[in-house]
Amino acid sequence: MPGVALMSHSGGDAPLVGMSDEAVDRFLTALGGAVHALLRDSDSEQRRRDVLMEAGETYLGRPDRTVHPLIDCEMAVSSTRERLAVDSATGHRNAARELASWWADAAAAAVIAAAGNAPVSSVRMGAGNPALPMDEADIAQLPEVDRQARQMVELAAWLGPSPTPPRRSGDGRDGNGRDGNGRDGNGRGGSGTPGEDLMAEALGLASRSGLLIHRDDAGDIRVTDDPWPEARRRRLWGEFWTGHRIPRLPGVAELAELLAGTPDATAERVRSGALAVGRAVMAEVRVEELNTQVEAWTREDADEFDRLCEEVDRLTALLATYAGLLTESLPAVRAAAVRRGSGDEPGAPREA
Repeated sequence: MPGVALMSHSGGDAPLVGMSDEAVDRFLTALGGAVHALLRDSDSEQRRRDVLMEAGETYLGRPDRTVHPLIDCEMAVSSTRERLAVDSATGHRNAARELASWWADAAAAAVIAAAGNAPVSSVRMGAGNPALPMDEADIAQLPEVDRQARQMVELAAWLGPSPTPPRRSGDGRDGNGRDGNGRDGNGRGGSGTPGEDLMAEALGLASRSGLLIHRDDAGDIRVTDDPWPEARRRRLWGEFWTGHRIPRLPGVAELAELLAGTPDATAERVRSGALAVGRAVMAEVRVEELNTQVEAWTREDADEFDRLCEEVDRLTALLATYAGLLTESLPAVRAAAVRRGSGDEPGAPREA
């Protein structure tokens, strides 16, 4: 395509170095420990936030306050502490969700590989790492971006004007400076002209697909794999991540195949964990529906909202529990795959 230098995506060509079963187990156990430690930190920050907010409300309600708010130093300090605590609690909650999602994704990938009696690479295990970018060789080993999406990005980038120079930040935006909906830091898409709107669409699709658009030193537009954590999550997990902040996980029907031949108790525990995550996600969807409801809430709506919010607040913990159950099921999944391979048990091994 004239003017567009396409980077090769050789996911099928790069050698995959499989981890041993023992290495996979050690990694998942260590990751689980890290997740639970961060969950404890997060719970502590939520409690601190609640204490400071309650203290602030108590101070505002004191009848002996006579100082004008603009020169009330005690209120200023209290408000500042409260704001910092809210920011810290939010940051810890988001970080815990990212780490729990990494654990769940890695555990699910390990189970899928084990059920198919196939190796799983350290690159795949580390794909959900929220702290580090990947180098070009590693990211080439990840599952490929949807071919049609990549071609649409390439075409739109070629037809549109020069893209905004890539930038890196810690605000969850991709290397194009766009969020998951293709909007810039001011919440805007294109500027209104056909070419710029087309580039905005290309940037949005690239962001959602884990791709990066930029112009090289020769002036050619390049569409490359974005190596940063948020882009990898969007690439691997799609709408599951952009819509619900959870990884793409096996559904109940797929779980039944993966766990075929394992003890009934093991399969039921994993299935129950998956269903608990699913219920929390559905509760989140319903909360969003209630928040956008035009009609005035009834008492039943308010009660439902409170109940659902409690369930949504537990989603990260439920995700971690599910990841732990997948991790614990690995020995049974491997044993069932060995029996199938030796002909002692019906059913063909799954493809990893």
